[in-house]
Amino acid sequence: MRLSLSQLFAFALGLALLPAWGEARIVAGEVPPFVYMEKGAVKGVAADLVREMAKRVGHSGKIDVQPFTRMLETGKTEANVLLIPLGRNAAREASYQWVTGLVDEEFVLIGHATSKVDVSSFNPALTVGVMRDSVGAGIAKAKGFTKIEDVVKEDMNAQKLANGRIDAWLAAWNSALQGQRAAGLDAKQLKRGAVASRVSIYLGASLKFDKAEAETWKAALEAMKKDGSFDRIVKSYGYELPK
Repeated sequence: MRLSLSQLFAFALGLALLPAWGEARIVAGEVPPFVYMEKGAVKGVAADLVREMAKRVGHSGKIDVQPFTRMLETGKTEANVLLIPLGRNAAREASYQWVTGLVDEEFVLIGHATSKVDVSSFNPALTVGVMRDSVGAGIAKAKGFTKIEDVVKEDMNAQKLANGRIDAWLAAWNSALQGQRAAGLDAKQLKRGAVASRVSIYLGASLKFDKAEAETWKAALEAMKKDGSFDRIVKSYGYELPK
């Protein structure tokens, strides 16, 4: 069948108006309490915030969960991806777009309540546990710790601290609380020590992600803060915002 010039023009115009990519892929690294799996469902304060944002921008809200380190690499190699949870630090600054901060968090040195180890300051002689490739791992190095043991999940650090295999644990406070519970341990056994830094946990994106679309996601979060949806989701997880 032959097409007229006007039909060809309309067809070409339609192709031109199609989005360069399909729906953005939301990739999440498993870092409780921000993102975790529970009975086959994606849970977590960051996951629920982003799903609510997705409703408001016309996105399906589907989230693909990966190990945290793999998520970081996905954001560097794929063009049309959103990323959670992404802690912002100097080492990552140039590798991603920083769409919007979701929640604030503090990275702290943590000891066991029954231990005599002093965690009120950053003593580099301590053996410290961190999560691999995390902001906490970077902080531990910057603070001069030389005996650093890394794991892939924070609940493993909880077990090691309880068993006396590490002196202290350097992590985001809410991640430590969640990791402690996931390990079947009482959160009251954790002793909060020196605060290393306060950071924002971000919804990030790949560098080639459409900047105009990124603005719509940012606007969705601002709307949630105004209508109470943000507070409702954060409180539902018992998330402790820094004072």
